Amino acid sequence: MWHELDREASAAAGPALVRRLVEAGAEAELHLAVGVPGGRRYLMVRMPDDWDGDTAGFPRWRGARIGPFQGSERPSPHQFLVVEQGEDSPREVFEVLVADVADAVINRGTGEGVPTVITGRLDRWKTFFEVRGLVGLSPESQQGLFGELWFLREHLLPKAGPFSAVSAWDVSHRALHDFQFSRHAFEVKTSAAKQHQRVHIASERQLDTTGLDSLHLVVISLSIVQGGGETLPEMVASFRALLSGIPPTGRLFEDKLFDEGYTDAQADLYRSGYAFRNVRVYKVSPDFPRILEGDLKPGVGDVSYSVMLSTCEPFRSKLEEALGVIGSAGPSP
Repeated sequence: MWHELDREASAAAGPALVRRLVEAGAEAELHLAVGVPGGRRYLMVRMPDDWDGDTAGFPRWRGARIGPFQGSERPSPHQFLVVEQGEDSPREVFEVLVADVADAVINRGTGEGVPTVITGRLDRWKTFFEVRGLVGLSPESQQGLFGELWFLREHLLPKAGPFSAVSAWDVSHRALHDFQFSRHAFEVKTSAAKQHQRVHIASERQLDTTGLDSLHLVVISLSIVQGGGETLPEMVASFRALLSGIPPTGRLFEDKLFDEGYTDAQADLYRSGYAFRNVRVYKVSPDFPRILEGDLKPGVGDVSYSVMLSTCEPFRSKLEEALGVIGSAGPSP
């Protein structure tokens, strides 16, 4: 539809807004639109008849503009909410945003109001852009996500089963550990350095075992292979193939992948190939080299630090033993 609208817009005399109906129903009507000149993208969603046009409660960020629009082509004009591509928003990313919001509106559950659904989706995108920006994942974040997915695919899925393994992947920005199965957690660190001698710990709580029966630090070493290896998009594609037959788990995976800052619209940015070198596992126990919240003086917080892996050798664990704490694979829903 975007391509068709672009063709129509190229023949239109500006300024104008060329639009096309996407979905029309009793409670949902959506249009795509392209601005003339410039080709700026718009999503237009018809709002309930009692909507007062107030957009103050909708999320806002640099990559999009939110505003009301009153359609005039109908016998009784309707109010629309317009989501407009921002000046700094890449077109491909904004098109993915539009598809996501439109899909949520069209497939919303019974009793879910259109404004509530739109607010929820836009709020996720706002968080996405605030955390990840408009230019995709940094090289370090790409490596980190690849390492988490490698560990999930190669070890957690076979051991715990797809649904349990994907559910254990905690991608919220308040999460302390990357994977948690009940009272057992795994913190995954990934590096492509030739000599991986240290790991970065993001906070004084990341290696905290309070409330846990076990916490294992998993250190994955990769090699960057230009023109070879496995890229991050290829890794994501492998998961989609694995989960294609279990839609609930596949949807859960896609939601978590998005929260990690990955979208297909930016996949072309992730061209580095990775080759697995080795994995080392350490059990975090009371004597493990770390900084805890209780070690800090009053007024000190948000601490990040590095741990030299040479000092962690006494805590080295076998991967099979570490995985043994999470039990065997169960059925997927």
